[in-house]
Amino acid sequence: MATATAVGSTVEVIGCTSNTETIELYFENKRRSGGGTISNLRRKGNVVLVTFDDPEAAERVAAQTHTLEGQELKVKLRATENIDNTTLIVKNVSRETTDDGLGYFLKDVTGSNVVHIDRERSRRTATVKFKPAIDVLEVIQEFDERSTKKKVLDRAELQLFPVNETRTVIIRHLPKGVSKDWLELYFENKRRSGGGDIDEISLDPSRTSAKVTFTESATIGEVIRRSHSFQSHSLSLSVFYDGVGDDSDESPFEDDDVVEDGCQSLEEDTPPVQRKQYVARKGKPSLERERTQQKAYTPPKKHLTDIRPEYTVPIDGDIIHFIEANKGYLAEFRDAMAAVDATTTRDIGEDTIRVVASKDVNGKSSKEDWEITSQTALAGVFGGYSKVSVPVVPQLWDEVLTDLEEVSQGVLKMKMDDREHEIQLIGKSSEVENARKKIQHAVQAHLEKMDRESRRKTSKINQQNRGKLFVLRQRLDAIRARHKDVDISIDLKLGHVTFTGCQEHEVQSAKCDVYQALDSIIEKRFRLKTCLASFLEGNQENSACSNY
Repeated sequence: MATATAVGSTVEVIGCTSNTETIELYFENKRRSGGGTISNLRRKGNVVLVTFDDPEAAERVAAQTHTLEGQELKVKLRATENIDNTTLIVKNVSRETTDDGLGYFLKDVTGSNVVHIDRERSRRTATVKFKPAIDVLEVIQEFDERSTKKKVLDRAELQLFPVNETRTVIIRHLPKGVSKDWLELYFENKRRSGGGDIDEISLDPSRTSAKVTFTESATIGEVIRRSHSFQSHSLSLSVFYDGVGDDSDESPFEDDDVVEDGCQSLEEDTPPVQRKQYVARKGKPSLERERTQQKAYTPPKKHLTDIRPEYTVPIDGDIIHFIEANKGYLAEFRDAMAAVDATTTRDIGEDTIRVVASKDVNGKSSKEDWEITSQTALAGVFGGYSKVSVPVVPQLWDEVLTDLEEVSQGVLKMKMDDREHEIQLIGKSSEVENARKKIQHAVQAHLEKMDRESRRKTSKINQQNRGKLFVLRQRLDAIRARHKDVDISIDLKLGHVTFTGCQEHEVQSAKCDVYQALDSIIEKRFRLKTCLASFLEGNQENSACSNY
């Protein structure tokens, strides 16, 4: 029975030219490679997929550097792959089996409609698409548990396999002159091809077909959606699934049997055939058979208007990233789009989103109505978010950054380049506006403080009698109350009175009041006995007397 590969147990070895046996011996040698027992080893051109029984062995191998037969190997863990629940790979298909016959059989097995079959007759393999989606692993398990007789179609026992997420496209019928360098430069040019970083490119021996493996699986969607050409020759691209046309451990590009473009739609008319009829009851499919003379199985044709329309709209990448990072906001967004029968997808790194109808829309007017409704809903959602930049003068940069702790937690603060001296705020429009006001208020407060500091004037009254200053300190509150804009301080040890204020006339006015207060304090000297002087010295804090 086909099962999904254990997560994290497979590594990719790129650029290895050693034979398969040498590679297997190396990676089973724990001392040299860090590996262990290998459960599967497959070669695909210059890429070798090594699957270990123990996922920890794969992690050890990926963490080390490797050299084999004088060649440095590039090794990395294979990314976790997701099962495509709309696709099955069917192997060992008889060459006598027609597409409609295969579709009829699989509809009975899965209970779902077959909408497309891609045949590769030379290898007796087919890739089958279903709608609605099925539980692929459950279907395969139930099929494997059947008796052999119930797996046979046209005297051939069928085998079902799941399809994993792929990062590879296949280009068929390449025109003359296409080189590996051109393919690499073209498909790494995101503007020209919609592609991105590439892990591997392989040409078949006849140079009429090529496979391009991208670093990210998300890249494939945009590449397939676009049309491509080389010197006015159109290029034929399709997604390449592991296992399709790959019955051995060797790559199909290593022999002369080049992958053929054997795609045939079930929508094509086929002549009536004499065959067994498979009748499906409600619920689980039945394999009750009866011979009958009938037309070949053909799914209903899909009219051009019976489609799920879609469109792409530009969007601020920072705002959509903020929404995706917040589960509550993301749920609100999805609910709003679901209310208008729409779903959205976004390719990593792209500042656009693709809006797709969640159910079939029939008729031109209905399509236009759906687009208007969904665009209105989309504008309503993103209209509630905003992104603003708040300028900050260089002198206040550090002070204002500390004030960001008081900004609303519902706003994403993005510290910009120090040379720009701007703070970017992203979030709900109301919260962004409140955060902007708080930062602007903090900036204004710091500016006013700097302005006051720059205009402050300082003056002193020096060398005053400490006894008089002690008495003056008791009266200082009343003087300060009359001169609120002037800071007045007394230093008893140095005998100073210091005045600080922004206005010169205010400082001088406070200074005059202090002079008058000092002049009003009368000083008299007395001769005291030693014991009384000692007593007074010990109680200076409670006395206006001082020993001079």
